[in-house]
Amino acid sequence: TDAVALSFMQQADFKYTRALGALYLRLTARPADIYHHLEPLLSDGRKLRYYNKNTTIDPYTFVHMDEWIHQLLRDTEASGIALPRLPQRQALVAGMYLEDGPRPTALMEVAEYQRRLEQVQQQQQEQEQQNDDADVQARAALHYLRYKALTQKHPA
Repeated sequence: TDAVALSFMQQADFKYTRALGALYLRLTARPADIYHHLEPLLSDGRKLRYYNKNTTIDPYTFVHMDEWIHQLLRDTEASGIALPRLPQRQALVAGMYLEDGPRPTALMEVAEYQRRLEQVQQQQQEQEQQNDDADVQARAALHYLRYKALTQKHPA
Protein backbone atom coordinates (compact mmCIF):
# COMPACT_ATOMS: atom_id res chain seq x y z
CA THR A 1 0.00 0.00 0.00
CA ASP A 2 2.92 2.36 0.60
CA ALA A 3 4.04 1.80 -2.98
CA VAL A 4 0.66 3.00 -4.26
CA ALA A 5 0.80 6.13 -2.09
CA LEU A 6 4.38 6.83 -3.14
CA SER A 7 3.51 6.43 -6.81
CA PHE A 8 0.69 8.95 -6.33
CA MET A 9 3.05 11.36 -4.59
CA GLN A 10 5.64 11.07 -7.37
CA GLN A 11 3.16 12.53 -9.86
CA ALA A 12 4.64 16.03 -9.74
CA ASP A 13 2.48 17.25 -12.65
CA PHE A 14 -0.82 16.35 -10.96
CA LYS A 15 -1.22 18.25 -7.71
CA TYR A 16 -4.48 16.61 -6.63
CA THR A 17 -3.06 13.13 -7.18
CA ARG A 18 -0.05 14.15 -5.10
CA ALA A 19 -2.32 15.51 -2.33
CA LEU A 20 -4.39 12.31 -2.36
CA GLY A 21 -1.23 10.21 -2.19
CA ALA A 22 -0.04 12.26 0.79
CA LEU A 23 -3.35 11.68 2.59
CA TYR A 24 -3.25 7.95 1.79
CA LEU A 25 0.34 7.69 3.02
CA ARG A 26 -0.59 9.54 6.21
CA LEU A 27 -3.37 7.00 6.82
CA THR A 28 -1.37 3.84 6.14
CA ALA A 29 2.36 4.33 6.67
CA ARG A 30 4.64 4.13 9.70
CA PRO A 31 5.40 7.46 11.44
CA ALA A 32 9.06 7.61 10.35
CA ASP A 33 8.05 6.95 6.74
CA ILE A 34 5.35 9.62 6.95
CA TYR A 35 7.84 12.28 8.01
CA HIS A 36 10.45 11.05 5.55
CA HIS A 37 8.14 11.20 2.53
CA LEU A 38 5.89 14.14 3.40
CA GLU A 39 8.49 16.67 4.54
CA PRO A 40 9.99 17.17 1.05
CA LEU A 41 6.51 18.18 -0.15
CA LEU A 42 6.61 21.19 2.16
CA SER A 43 8.47 23.03 -0.60
CA ASP A 44 5.54 22.59 -3.02
CA GLY A 45 3.60 25.85 -2.99
CA ARG A 46 0.89 25.13 -5.57
CA LYS A 47 -2.72 26.00 -4.81
CA LEU A 48 -5.37 23.37 -4.19
CA ARG A 49 -9.09 23.98 -4.25
CA TYR A 50 -10.31 22.70 -0.90
CA TYR A 51 -13.87 21.87 0.11
CA ASN A 52 -14.73 22.86 3.66
CA LYS A 53 -18.22 21.73 4.63
CA ASN A 54 -18.21 23.79 7.85
CA THR A 55 -18.53 27.14 6.07
CA THR A 56 -21.92 28.31 4.82
CA ILE A 57 -20.94 31.19 2.52
CA ASP A 58 -18.56 29.49 0.12
CA PRO A 59 -17.49 25.94 0.95
CA TYR A 60 -14.61 26.06 -1.56
CA THR A 61 -11.40 27.74 -0.47
CA PHE A 62 -7.82 27.66 -1.63
CA VAL A 63 -5.09 25.99 0.35
CA HIS A 64 -1.47 25.61 -0.71
CA MET A 65 0.14 22.18 -0.93
CA ASP A 66 2.61 23.00 1.84
CA GLU A 67 -0.31 24.00 4.11
CA TRP A 68 -2.03 20.72 3.29
CA ILE A 69 1.10 18.72 4.13
CA HIS A 70 1.59 20.71 7.34
CA GLN A 71 -2.04 19.97 8.27
CA LEU A 72 -1.45 16.25 7.64
CA LEU A 73 1.64 16.30 9.86
CA ARG A 74 0.07 18.37 12.63
CA ASP A 75 -3.67 17.73 12.88
CA THR A 76 -5.69 14.68 13.89
CA GLU A 77 -8.30 15.19 11.18
CA ALA A 78 -8.11 16.07 7.48
CA SER A 79 -11.10 16.52 5.18
CA GLY A 80 -13.39 14.96 7.75
CA ILE A 81 -11.25 11.85 8.08
CA ALA A 82 -9.80 10.99 11.49
CA LEU A 83 -6.06 10.42 11.15
CA PRO A 84 -4.04 7.98 13.28
CA ARG A 85 -1.98 9.52 16.06
CA LEU A 86 1.41 10.69 14.82
CA PRO A 87 4.31 11.02 17.29
CA GLN A 88 6.13 14.32 17.36
CA ARG A 89 9.15 14.60 15.11
CA GLN A 90 11.44 15.22 18.10
CA ALA A 91 10.42 11.87 19.62
CA LEU A 92 11.30 10.05 16.40
CA VAL A 93 14.63 11.87 16.21
CA ALA A 94 15.36 10.97 19.84
CA GLY A 95 14.50 7.33 19.08
CA MET A 96 16.85 7.51 16.05
CA TYR A 97 14.07 6.73 13.58
CA LEU A 98 14.73 10.02 11.77
CA GLU A 99 17.91 11.93 11.08
CA ASP A 100 18.67 14.78 13.43
CA GLY A 101 18.13 18.29 12.11
CA PRO A 102 15.37 20.57 10.93
CA ARG A 103 12.72 19.72 8.39
CA PRO A 104 13.81 20.20 4.79
CA THR A 105 12.10 23.31 3.46
CA ALA A 106 12.35 25.68 0.54
CA LEU A 107 14.32 28.06 2.75
CA MET A 108 16.97 25.41 3.20
CA GLU A 109 17.28 25.12 -0.57
CA VAL A 110 17.68 28.90 -0.84
CA ALA A 111 20.30 28.88 1.93
CA GLU A 112 22.18 26.08 0.18
CA TYR A 113 22.07 28.01 -3.11
CA GLN A 114 23.39 31.15 -1.39
CA ARG A 115 26.16 29.16 0.29
CA ARG A 116 27.26 27.70 -3.05
CA LEU A 117 27.07 31.13 -4.69
CA GLU A 118 29.29 32.59 -1.96
CA GLN A 119 31.78 29.75 -2.46
CA VAL A 120 31.93 30.43 -6.20
CA GLN A 121 32.36 34.17 -5.61
CA GLN A 122 35.13 33.51 -3.08
CA GLN A 123 36.90 31.21 -5.54
CA GLN A 124 36.62 33.89 -8.24
CA GLN A 125 38.07 36.51 -5.88
CA GLU A 126 40.96 34.20 -5.00
CA GLN A 127 41.61 33.59 -8.69
CA GLU A 128 41.53 37.33 -9.40
CA GLN A 129 43.95 37.90 -6.49
CA GLN A 130 46.31 35.29 -7.89
CA ASN A 131 46.08 36.91 -11.33
CA ASP A 132 46.74 40.33 -9.80
CA ASP A 133 49.77 38.95 -7.93
CA ALA A 134 51.11 37.46 -11.18
CA ASP A 135 50.56 40.83 -12.94
CA VAL A 136 52.44 42.67 -10.18
CA GLN A 137 55.34 40.22 -10.43
CA ALA A 138 55.45 40.57 -14.22
CA ARG A 139 55.42 44.40 -13.98
CA ALA A 140 58.18 44.30 -11.38
CA ALA A 141 60.28 42.11 -13.67
CA LEU A 142 59.69 44.49 -16.61
CA HIS A 143 60.64 47.51 -14.51
CA TYR A 144 63.80 45.76 -13.39
CA LEU A 145 64.76 44.85 -16.96
CA ARG A 146 64.03 48.40 -18.15
CA TYR A 147 66.13 49.81 -15.30
CA LYS A 148 69.00 47.47 -16.11
CA ALA A 149 68.79 48.33 -19.78
CA LEU A 150 68.91 52.07 -19.11
CA THR A 151 71.60 52.07 -16.44
CA GLN A 152 73.94 49.47 -17.83
CA LYS A 153 76.79 50.90 -19.91
CA HIS A 154 77.35 49.35 -23.27
CA PRO A 155 80.80 49.29 -24.80
CA ALA A 156 80.59 51.46 -27.87
